[in-house]
Amino acid sequence: MNRETEWRDSWPTVLAAFLGVAASAMPSFTLGVMMKPLSDGYGWSRSEITSMITIVTIFMLTLSPLIGGLVDRHGARRIVLVACFVLAFGFASLSLAGPAIWSWYVASAFLGVGMAMAGATVWISAVARRFHQRRAFALSVALSGLGLSLGATPALTTAALGLVGFRHVYFLLAGVAFLCCFPTGLLFFRDAPRAPASRPGAAAGEHCLRFTEAL
Repeated sequence: MNRETEWRDSWPTVLAAFLGVAASAMPSFTLGVMMKPLSDGYGWSRSEITSMITIVTIFMLTLSPLIGGLVDRHGARRIVLVACFVLAFGFASLSLAGPAIWSWYVASAFLGVGMAMAGATVWISAVARRFHQRRAFALSVALSGLGLSLGATPALTTAALGLVGFRHVYFLLAGVAFLCCFPTGLLFFRDAPRAPASRPGAAAGEHCLRFTEAL
């Protein structure tokens, strides 16, 4: 398959991965805007609010190897279609937290599970398998979703804050994240065809055949 054919056949997967990567990173870029409203509304300190990052990181470090194994076994598409719902639920659960700080910690744990399942590694795994000639370009396009999220999420959070108030911001942002990743994931995200498994001893037989032909 040449470079042009490869891109023509697989660009929808890159688009879905681009939006999926952007959606999965959104929660990380909301705290700068939400810090003061949460502190004023619930009396939480900055360290208590930013503990969300620590909790999410722990869950991502713990669950990522498991998620990677599931992707190898079942394919990335099945995982991300479920992950979109888990991510949206975890994101929305932040709006259910408060005023007790422990509820923020629990919501952060749910978010950590969602971000582990819908993380960039899961999305780009399918891109890496579908591309050979233009793999580096395809991966860079997919991962540029992080830049989109970094630029757009604070502005979206500020707009949502003025529209619905700080208690419902995360509900609205969860809906945006879900609409970014699930429809395109359902319609466009595809795993690469799996190579047929070789029969036991097939490789050895092939080597023997080549040796006898050489004689």
